[in-house]
Amino acid sequence: MPSRIGASPRSPCDGIRLPRVAASTHGYLTLEYVDELAALCGPDSDVIYLLDYTGLRWGEIIWGTPSNHERRSVPFPAFLSKALTTRTLGKSIDDLVFASPKGDILRNGNFRRRRFDKAVEILGERHPGLPRITPHSLRRTAASLAISAGATVRSVQRMLGLASAAMTLDVCSDLFDDDLDAVAGAFNHRARQTNVRKTWAEPGAFASPTGS
Repeated sequence: MPSRIGASPRSPCDGIRLPRVAASTHGYLTLEYVDELAALCGPDSDVIYLLDYTGLRWGEIIWGTPSNHERRSVPFPAFLSKALTTRTLGKSIDDLVFASPKGDILRNGNFRRRRFDKAVEILGERHPGLPRITPHSLRRTAASLAISAGATVRSVQRMLGLASAAMTLDVCSDLFDDDLDAVAGAFNHRARQTNVRKTWAEPGAFASPTGS
């Protein structure tokens, strides 16, 4: 059967090379920036600390299982206990720990409009060039802090609730790249504790054997 008039058997896009996708700049906060942002968020400073130090998704501070419906474990620094204890004072077992000023669900959008976005704006004015920060990107800060503390890929995977170590490396590859200086420093420190330095200092240590 003949093809329709004007129809082409090939896509007009065949052979066209797409431009390379530029890597986006991810927002990470140092420990000092975390403290600043938390202070700027006032009464909700504990929300910032919780997200920055546990890697929780916003939805996981409300209720229910993660997006993949699998339970997971997260690190919980002891210093968070005091703030969460204060949050629960006078509440019943069925009350929300994190709630809006009216006692309703603490929605992401409302939290950003009421507190977070203004705090980030002020932080950016204090520190020009700071990458864009969102509540969700605080998960990446958690990963960054964990990696800087020596966490393995497997540990970061469990903390973020990612499906595999390969996905973790893909999501956090730039974080591990930034840590190469620390790796080099660790190698250098280790070498100084061994006979490497002594061996290099010996005359003829790397001389070729006679007759080679």
